[in-house]
Amino acid sequence: MLPVTPSIIPEPFAEHGAKNVIPAESPGASEPNASWTQGFPPVTMLNRQAGGKPPLGQDFNGILNALSQHLFFTQSGCVYPWMGADKTTGFPGLNYLGGSHVLGSDLKEYIAVHPSGPDVPQTGGGYVGPKDPVTDTQHLYWRPEVTSADIPKFDGVTIRKINGKYGVPEFTAPTASARGKAGIVPGPGAVAPSQQATRPLCANGQFNTLTAGNFDVSWERANSTNIVLGAELVNSPASIASILYAGDFYANSWSDAPYSYQGEGVYSLREMREMGNATDTTRIQYSFFYALSSQKIYWRGGTSKRTAGNPMKWRDWMEVAGSVGGSSNPGTVFYFAGTSAPQGSLPCNGAAVSRTTYANLFAAIGTGAQETGVRHSIYRTLHIVYCVARTLACIL
Repeated sequence: MLPVTPSIIPEPFAEHGAKNVIPAESPGASEPNASWTQGFPPVTMLNRQAGGKPPLGQDFNGILNALSQHLFFTQSGCVYPWMGADKTTGFPGLNYLGGSHVLGSDLKEYIAVHPSGPDVPQTGGGYVGPKDPVTDTQHLYWRPEVTSADIPKFDGVTIRKINGKYGVPEFTAPTASARGKAGIVPGPGAVAPSQQATRPLCANGQFNTLTAGNFDVSWERANSTNIVLGAELVNSPASIASILYAGDFYANSWSDAPYSYQGEGVYSLREMREMGNATDTTRIQYSFFYALSSQKIYWRGGTSKRTAGNPMKWRDWMEVAGSVGGSSNPGTVFYFAGTSAPQGSLPCNGAAVSRTTYANLFAAIGTGAQETGVRHSIYRTLHIVYCVARTLACIL
């Protein structure tokens, strides 16, 4: 049959009649009093000639009154309050299964997402025990019920921020040590004006501070959720070896740049995972170095993937752009039609130069062009007496 709306119960049964409060245990086997654990005792089921006693009418009224109290409560649309352990009475608390609805002490409604209670077994032994939904801030056992007051409302100017303690939670970005949480990205009303520009890219984005945390969280910068717009300024002299997380980094000078370059430059570090593999737990890095003074670009890549916390093993640096004279090898001699040697080279005019300053050039040509009597700390560039071109230069 189809369910129909039942008649309204005007009040609990025998609300004003004579009734007993039904105890948990029977007062004794010879007494006819009913209890919740045993119901009516056996003595009420014997013939009176055999010593039986009739059940009490006050017990019937008490039982029906207690049951109809619950019907009257739910008929009125009420939600049962959460019942935990009571040390005063010794009540251990109720057991709640997944999907149970309760009213918290904060007068908010909660739904059980996992069973809890004194008789709910716990993995590994023991029991889960009572879990107060109000204090379960991690929502391991209870989640807040969404009400109309929790739905974001737009007043034409701002979107009201959602209360994260109940209703729809705010989006949380994933980190190296924890998974993110689905939710709603706060609207402009909940975000400082300086951060609003980057919120479409990252819920926790900070304006003008973009890092790898937005799209692929940098393992070495734990809990990174910022975005860098441009390069980060690094104290000089900067060290490439000390930079472990992806990004772009600028310094006035570098201590370990490619080919002993020590001037102004930008170091760019990138991380990759396997394409299409969302669960890849390893990364491989590659990097560029932009030597601004010499106008050269260098590249290097990792030899194999690495896991979080472990350093990358690198290939040697390779110059990929910026060479003069068609070659990047120090000591290469080439013709140049200008009146002076281009940047990154020296004129071949026999001038004395420092072997320390031009260490790469000295390593390539040695002292073969050095004139007799010149001090050991300097040597001379190749001395060209005559050439057709206006300038003959040598790559540093």
